[in-house]
Amino acid sequence: DYVKKLYQLLLGRSGGDEEVQNWTEMLDAGMSRRYILKAILDSEECTKYFQTYELPKGDVVLIENRDKSYNITSFVSRCYRYILEREADVSGLNTWSGKILSGAGGAEIVNDLVSSQEFLSKNKDNGEFVDLLYMAMLGRLADLQGKEDWTKKLDKGVSYQYIINGFSGSEEFKITCSRYGIVGGSIALTEARDKDENITGFVMRLYRSALNREADVPGLNNWCGQLINRTLTPANAACGFVFSDEAIKKNLNNDDFVEMLY
Repeated sequence: DYVKKLYQLLLGRSGGDEEVQNWTEMLDAGMSRRYILKAILDSEECTKYFQTYELPKGDVVLIENRDKSYNITSFVSRCYRYILEREADVSGLNTWSGKILSGAGGAEIVNDLVSSQEFLSKNKDNGEFVDLLYMAMLGRLADLQGKEDWTKKLDKGVSYQYIINGFSGSEEFKITCSRYGIVGGSIALTEARDKDENITGFVMRLYRSALNREADVPGLNNWCGQLINRTLTPANAACGFVFSDEAIKKNLNNDDFVEMLY
């Protein structure tokens, strides 16, 4: 309705279905109404229409980050839809579009949204997380083998950032970003659990076998760090779990204790 009214006011005619659809798609992608107003106002057709009234058409100044690049804003909107499962708010659009305009890559925007409390509160399981990354970063559904491989990595205990980095290094993601005129970028991995996924998988197995629970992140990083730095051997780590207060309090009988060791 807004676009149709602009055609009547600025061009003195009704907008064609395709014309209205094109502008509407831009609004749906996150561009402001002011952006659409300026684009139509700057057209040669609008200039000629105002000349019939012997009036200068004037100008509209765009001040929002989201209006500086349609492609960048479209990318941010897409990330909101697939990661936060909602339309982007204006503040968010301007914030993340501004970051990309300042040199941030696509992977950094994905990571910022994934790290938000809004996303974390959704408590996605590992398979669901991989599915949404395929859509947000590659623009397609996950293939069966790819999903299985990435999910296994998460099951080992690596962070979301580790997986985002994996996606960002793919040629497919670079092609996706090039379509939006942005760089792919990468995430700095600072956690010990992301240094060696096999060591992380070993520690996670100790948590599950000896303590019968998933690892807490601080504990996982602590054990992984000691193993990576070789201040602890795998045997020492196993003893640390098996003879920890938490494990001892389980009061396993001899049969269950041996099963746990296996």
